[in-house]
Amino acid sequence: MENNVVYTNNVKKNIIYVGNLPRQLTESQIKRYFLQFGDVLKIRLMKSKKTNGSRGYAFVQFENNEIAQIAADAMNNYFIDGKSLKVHVKDDEQIVKNLFKKGKPVMSKKNKIKLLDKEKQLKEAKMKSKIEELSNSLKNGKKLELDEDAKEVISMLKTKLEKLQGKRDKFATDLYDDSIATYQNVLDAINAHIDSN
Repeated sequence: MENNVVYTNNVKKNIIYVGNLPRQLTESQIKRYFLQFGDVLKIRLMKSKKTNGSRGYAFVQFENNEIAQIAADAMNNYFIDGKSLKVHVKDDEQIVKNLFKKGKPVMSKKNKIKLLDKEKQLKEAKMKSKIEELSNSLKNGKKLELDEDAKEVISMLKTKLEKLQGKRDKFATDLYDDSIATYQNVLDAINAHIDSN
């Protein structure tokens, strides 16, 4: 079946507002409820920018205004998961421009944290690998090559050392002393080797 729709002057009267939706309802589930009245052209379930969860209302666009009116009349006060829907046809002046245009996908806070944590773990693994490589070179008496990775590791070590010292001073605690000593020893060994070459 083709979606060749001929729009009339009242093109926007074919959009209905569906409010008081259960929060767990998805666009595909909403579409299934409204397909019984006719072709559903578009659905826009409004979602929170922060949580990406449903805000409890949606807009549904039908092929024409008669179908939209029938759907609105039939589904108004219809119960879904214990909630009574509030459904009505939207007037032309109530329709927001680009209503059905999708925005950028929203990344949930949990996914952002996972992504940042993964990036941090990869960075730390790379740093740890490079530190081991540098320390093995030092132990074996090999010449230390200061390539870009080595310079980056030295810079990261200095940054990490400064952060730990800042935390130690800020919180007036000795919890960070062992880590500070470890980072300082590695930096001193690298610098001593660089100076001797």
